Amino acid sequence: MLEQSWTYLGNQDVSDYRVFRLCRDRYRFEPTGQERDYVVIDSASWVNVIPITPDGNVVLIRQYRHGIRDVVLEIPGGMIDGAEAPEDAAVRELREETGYEAGSIRLLARVLPNPAVQNNYLYLFAAEGCRNTGQTAPDAFELIEVFERPLADIPGMIASGEIAHSLVITAFSLIGLVNPTLKISAPAIEAAVNRSPVLENLSGGGK
Repeated sequence: MLEQSWTYLGNQDVSDYRVFRLCRDRYRFEPTGQERDYVVIDSASWVNVIPITPDGNVVLIRQYRHGIRDVVLEIPGGMIDGAEAPEDAAVRELREETGYEAGSIRLLARVLPNPAVQNNYLYLFAAEGCRNTGQTAPDAFELIEVFERPLADIPGMIASGEIAHSLVITAFSLIGLVNPTLKISAPAIEAAVNRSPVLENLSGGGK
């Protein structure tokens, strides 16, 4: 069985970068008896939130990402602090990054960002009835642009590459806003959005 093909032998810390640690895990590959080290990123789990306003808009953010040295369009999110519940982290990150507060929040899924090298989870939430309080609390090195777009715009933003963050696209796929196999017209996208029972529930009855 695949689960028995590898034997974990132990690990060694390589370096600590505050938001994650690099570890070297030692394994034995049982079919041959050979041993090998694998680098693992040991990180806290985090949350991403799709905030939906009573008018059926989604709250988006733009911020600079050092990995690609460019500004990226995303949804609010961040790391879970210690023993904090994922739902509490989602509410906190939404408020801190955007100033919005949700009327209700629900878990869409728990996914693995990249299990080849990361050991954490990402919790994806939909936050409904979001209203802007205007009271943000960004980190010392955060500069975030916050804006709203209609839910019906999201498929086109993904298709054009305006939204390109894979985990953000995953979140939107869970509420029926992604069709990766078909190229369809804007009217068809709008009709599909209007027909989606998930979106109808999120936006309080559709457009």
